[in-house]
Amino acid sequence: MQDENIVQFSDEQGKVYNFYHIGTIDHAEKTYAFFQAAEEVEGVNPDEVIIYELTDDNDLLPVEDQAVLDAVFNAFMEEMEDGCDCEECGHEHHHHHCDCGCEDEE
Repeated sequence: MQDENIVQFSDEQGKVYNFYHIGTIDHAEKTYAFFQAAEEVEGVNPDEVIIYELTDDNDLLPVEDQAVLDAVFNAFMEEMEDGCDCEECGHEHHHHHCDCGCEDEE
């Protein structure tokens, strides 16, 4: 059974990569989705967060403006710092993902 938080992206060569959807926030009247590599992806740091703008048609647009990326990431971090109680493990997370790795707080 496929994990519902897994999203698949393909590169120009058609190779498919799995990413975790780690959150979505609204910022400046737009919606942004956050992803993290679920497997080793060439050129992507495993701890790196990938941010896309989610359009009204549910298309994902890459965000090119570094100032926008920084603002959206900071807003996302603030939202995550409110804490989320992970039901699976009982830990409270204050970092950018809550996919029950529990490595963030330990």
